[in-house]
Amino acid sequence: MLPDSPLGRLEWAFRESLVIFGILLLWVGVAIVATLATRIFGITVEATIELIGGQAVPPMAELLRLTEHLWEAVVPITLVTATLYVLVRAGTLLIDHYHRTAR
Repeated sequence: MLPDSPLGRLEWAFRESLVIFGILLLWVGVAIVATLATRIFGITVEATIELIGGQAVPPMAELLRLTEHLWEAVVPITLVTATLYVLVRAGTLLIDHYHRTAR
């Protein structure tokens, strides 16, 4: 529910913007973890294959290159997630307003 005072509304807006920034940080963290895990896995597999005497597998190199495109998805996924959050939050505020004025 929105506070009545201007200072309360400013604090509420600040908290909501922190939530949206947290959503961005979440997806950046997911991308970092996925990139690191894929690269560590790829390096380990390539090192093991070379240690055995084989040659590096081209699909593994391709997998490592695909993780570079993961960063291009972070901003759109963040926008979709933040939009869903804002829509749900706005719906909650509208329902609260309806219940408050219906009495």
